[in-house]
Amino acid sequence: MKPSILTETRNGLGAPNPGRGRFGAVAILAMAASGAYGAWSENFDSYLNGSKILSQGAWVGWHQTGIEDTTVTDAQAASAPHSLVMGGPAMVDLVPQFSGATSGTWYLDVMTYVPGTSNSKSSDIGFLARHTGFQGAPNTQWFGPFTLNMETGMVNGALPIIRDQWVPMHTVFDLDARTYDIFYNGELAKSGSFPEAWDSAVVGLDPWTPAGASPLYYDDFRMASTIFDPREASSLTITGIADDLVFTWDSRDGQKYNLRSETGLSTDPATWPVFDGNGGLGATPPENTLTIARPADPERYFVIEEFQPPPVVVYSTDFEGGAVGWTTLVNDESANTGWELGTPAGTTGPLAGAAGSANAWSTNLGDYGPDSDISLRSPAIDLSGVPEAGLSFEAYRDADGFGDAAVVRFLRASDLVQLGAEVPIGMDAFDNDWTTIRVSIVPEAIGETVLIEWNFTSDDTPDSFSGLSIDDVLVSD
Repeated sequence: MKPSILTETRNGLGAPNPGRGRFGAVAILAMAASGAYGAWSENFDSYLNGSKILSQGAWVGWHQTGIEDTTVTDAQAASAPHSLVMGGPAMVDLVPQFSGATSGTWYLDVMTYVPGTSNSKSSDIGFLARHTGFQGAPNTQWFGPFTLNMETGMVNGALPIIRDQWVPMHTVFDLDARTYDIFYNGELAKSGSFPEAWDSAVVGLDPWTPAGASPLYYDDFRMASTIFDPREASSLTITGIADDLVFTWDSRDGQKYNLRSETGLSTDPATWPVFDGNGGLGATPPENTLTIARPADPERYFVIEEFQPPPVVVYSTDFEGGAVGWTTLVNDESANTGWELGTPAGTTGPLAGAAGSANAWSTNLGDYGPDSDISLRSPAIDLSGVPEAGLSFEAYRDADGFGDAAVVRFLRASDLVQLGAEVPIGMDAFDNDWTTIRVSIVPEAIGETVLIEWNFTSDDTPDSFSGLSIDDVLVSD
């Protein structure tokens, strides 16, 4: 990434001010809430031009034994001097391996270059999900992929290939929701889901071209739980005024900012230290301004890091210490089913709480019964201090998919009047693992002290299913 160098300003005339230091605005860096940096990155610049890529860095062949290799080249480069050339008379099939992408949101970035004369066959970058094997092993499932079809001139059949220039591919993996979205030059090219029965973990990639494919180039791979915002240095300006530096950048409501800095560009900006205590700065949309004393260093570079501040937790429980204040009701005459706290043990469905824990609430710890109408209510939760809030909980839905239903309701604690509309949970879904469900708390409940109610109803058909289980309840802003 080429930094933009400080323009000195003196007396408002824009005159250069020699001998006062050289300062660079590198980028606006948007950080995921996890704060972790990355699993893997690759720019090929440390390898010899013309060298084979297999066995260098994280690169191996398919199933860790493949020999379909290619070379590092200086014919094109997004970040000089090198990139990876794909295509040619023989097939290319590569697997870069990494670890860490097992939960939360992760981002894959790759720079792509398709020459105007390349019009034969296609290139894929497949994604690898883990099962019981390791990266590249037979028990790793290939899915996706990102496809540049040079014959049709299309990206995943949805967008035209942009030729003779470097174009970003950006993929967002939501590992908790088991989904992915592929973007090409900022536009959505494909959305999809993880293969059924495979782990929600991305453990490698599979750049591939068949024999006879025209040449194309990849550079600047990055798999991380942080993301570089498309706003580059043009959005961050540094102006020198007398003995001060003035930073100006576009800001967004609800975000916070860190000023990070280093004296060189040899390390990733995400790892630079916060400069002079300027961390956790609040947003003043549409623009923030920060003034600091001019550093004495002869050369220094800066990034503004944008991040979503962690949520304010209003209430949370995982039920491992019990369920103080929780109440249950049976609203039907048959009493075939009740909300029970403990280890689920139905014919189907979960056999433990979320993440293997001991306790969860279930519609019977065994199978639920017919003709049931039961409610589970939380303790009173004070929402008077938050302008808006959300509810999340782990759920395992395992019912007949037809006549059974479940909803979330918000009740005023003082008189049990329902506030706003009830929110369906969707019992037509069949979960094969615990699933995070997020619900926006209805506006009518904000500012009130409320009970949250989970209501489950079943039809008159006896079924050998566990019904609905919930765990890990969280209310936050």
